[in-house]
Amino acid sequence: MGNRITNITRRNIFDFIQAEGIWWSGRMTETDFLSRLFDLERMELLDIRFKNAAGDIWQHRVNNPNDWDDNWIFGDSRFNLLHCHDSVFLNFLCEMIHPLVRVDSSEVNKLLQILNDNLNNDNYEIVEKSKISDKQKYLEYCRHFKHNKP
Repeated sequence: MGNRITNITRRNIFDFIQAEGIWWSGRMTETDFLSRLFDLERMELLDIRFKNAAGDIWQHRVNNPNDWDDNWIFGDSRFNLLHCHDSVFLNFLCEMIHPLVRVDSSEVNKLLQILNDNLNNDNYEIVEKSKISDKQKYLEYCRHFKHNKP
């Protein structure tokens, strides 16, 4: 069974994030954010001067911040967010609204609304799993199947 979240939905989400100027890694550094989801120490690199993807990202986003655009993650083949498994994509989205990443509840609610509006087209919804210091933790997603009633 293949991915159910279409490229159209994924692109719509990426476009929204870019158009609204939402910083995908929130208050975390890009490497800290991505390290929560991916093993950057073992991931392939684009720049052979570094021993791992974490060093590669640091070089092109911190040391030389103009090397890669701010939303480089959406087109980086190592992360493959446009074509990766649905669970990887959903975990990335859930991490974007995690309380450690984003503290402004109005921003979280806005982001959650647009994510779910788009994901609904593919029968997914991000739902609250638990709370951390009275802030919602959205690390769970559920698939809702629409049934046609006779």
